[in-house]
Amino acid sequence: MQDFIVNLFSDRLFIPHGHCYLWQPGLVWLHIISDAVIALAYYSIPLTLFYFVRKRQDLPFSWIFLLFAAFIIFCGTTHIAEIWTLWHPTYWLSGILKAVTAIVSLFTAMELVQLMPQALALPSPLQLKQANKALQGQIAERVQIENQLRRLQEELEQRVQDRTAQLVTVNQQLQQEIDERKLAQTALLKSEARFQKIAAASPAQIYILAYYPDTHDMRYEYISSGVREIQELEPQQVLTDPLLTYQQVHPDDLLLYNQLTTQSLKTLQAFAHEWRIVTPSGKMKWVRANSRPERRENGDVAWYGVLLDITDLKQAELALRESEERFRHAFYDAPIGMALLGLDQRWLQINPVLGEMLGYSELDFFSLSLFELVHSEDVDHLRQGIEQVLNNKNRSLQVQLRYLCNDGRVAWGLTSLSLVQDFQNQPLYYVLQIQDITEQQAIEQIKNEFISIVSHELRTPLTAIQGFLGLLNTGIYDNKPEKAKRMIQQALTNSDRLVRLVNDILDLERLSSGQVQLVKEVCNATDLMQRAVEEVQPIILTAALTISMIPTTVCVWANPDLIIQTLTNLLSNAIKFSPRNSAITLSAQPQADWVLFQVKDQGRGIPADKLDTIFERFEQVDVSDARAKGGTGLGLAICQSIVQQHGGSIWANSTLGEGSTFYFTLPIAIF
Repeated sequence: MQDFIVNLFSDRLFIPHGHCYLWQPGLVWLHIISDAVIALAYYSIPLTLFYFVRKRQDLPFSWIFLLFAAFIIFCGTTHIAEIWTLWHPTYWLSGILKAVTAIVSLFTAMELVQLMPQALALPSPLQLKQANKALQGQIAERVQIENQLRRLQEELEQRVQDRTAQLVTVNQQLQQEIDERKLAQTALLKSEARFQKIAAASPAQIYILAYYPDTHDMRYEYISSGVREIQELEPQQVLTDPLLTYQQVHPDDLLLYNQLTTQSLKTLQAFAHEWRIVTPSGKMKWVRANSRPERRENGDVAWYGVLLDITDLKQAELALRESEERFRHAFYDAPIGMALLGLDQRWLQINPVLGEMLGYSELDFFSLSLFELVHSEDVDHLRQGIEQVLNNKNRSLQVQLRYLCNDGRVAWGLTSLSLVQDFQNQPLYYVLQIQDITEQQAIEQIKNEFISIVSHELRTPLTAIQGFLGLLNTGIYDNKPEKAKRMIQQALTNSDRLVRLVNDILDLERLSSGQVQLVKEVCNATDLMQRAVEEVQPIILTAALTISMIPTTVCVWANPDLIIQTLTNLLSNAIKFSPRNSAITLSAQPQADWVLFQVKDQGRGIPADKLDTIFERFEQVDVSDARAKGGTGLGLAICQSIVQQHGGSIWANSTLGEGSTFYFTLPIAIF
């Protein structure tokens, strides 16, 4: 037995099958691929059959499918053996596999032959379908017959019941109709009574107006007692003569009233209109009617409507329009900036003054918030104030703020903000008022600076006077009369300076505030210059200077005293800063509508960077000039104020080391 098994798997006695193909690669691979594919197909078929039998266990003689599966598996194995013997000549094993395959195949064929009569005896799907259909037909016929019998029985029973209950039902219906009529009559009486009470209590005029196409008449079928209050007519009067209400329509409203009535009659659309009436007492009232037409079966048309007295409402609307118009005028014509501001600080509405003040258009405002227009340093202060108003901690807010204008300017605004609330005290929006105080702020700043400078300028001579008098009061100079005299002289000098300073400040303030009334007259320019030269003649001689005046015949329209003061101030400055034995030139030249005055010296000159500031208060080229020359720093400011009040201009040109020339213009006198 052991030898048989060894010979069965031995490959030493034979040569491989591949030698028969002379080991030609193409032929070898052809057989390998073909046998492999056949074996794969054979192995897949049994798997499918196994699956089919498992799923359809109700099939008769299912064992034949399993037998076929075994036969096919052995067939596939023989093809695997063909591939194996190409290299391994185990032909005994291959032959045994084929023998087993032959036995299984023969057994399968024999069983199939025996099974064939049974398989042929099975009904075909068509036969099964026909049999099933016939069976269903029989069942349906039987069910139908049973249903007919049942229905006939039920109909018979129902007829008996219906016939039995018919008399009861008729009696019940008759009784129900009698009860319903009684209830309907009672409900109708109650409804009519309620309607009459409502109509009588209602201030409105309720009516039914009918149009009869056969006669083209219109009559009231019903009208409530409200006609007494509204149209001062009795209901019975109107029911008798419907023209009484028509005759009350105001002549100016009659055409439209007729048009709307005709339109409602033709289209059967609702009639809703307001018009004026004139009552028998002469009162003019506004009324509004709302009615809906309805065409009846006989062709008549009836309007079911209500007429209300809206005179008070019209008066309220008129008052509201007038109030809105007043608000609109107050808002848009206000001399200050006004705006309506949302709770999110967005602009809702602005007036023209606010736009002009800040230089933004209305569209620009709507694209910006309030905080975007306020200077960054003022935003927090404004936000806190708004929160206090919103939280009812303050009723309103008033604060001075800086606003960023469209042209780059910063404008000061006195800002007032208040909150508008609804009837439930819910916030709606803010009302904002902005008064432009930029000029006032500038004036306030100038005033503060002026007070600071004046206090400093006044303190200097007062301190000197106090010091000199204090030294004298100690008695240390009692035995030194010369030094005591010098101290007194210094105190007098500072006292004179203090008097000049006070006089100049008073003159400048009178001129700036407009308290000096300019009484103008025709003045000869040469006379004005001559009088000014005479004023300064003593100090000219002391300074060893000469004044050259160029005479002219031109005249100016001016106040002579103020112009002489201007010329005197300019000449005094020229004398102070001119070297000894130098000349000063004074002239006046006509130029179109103006006369140009010139004061020219040969002094030390003025630096170019000082020419624009020397006309400001307390401005001097050198601060030591106040002590050395005795000036107050207000002379040129006074000259500028006088010239400007005459409508002229003043300026200076200068060259260092060569001298300065001061110019001013005055209007020429017209004869």
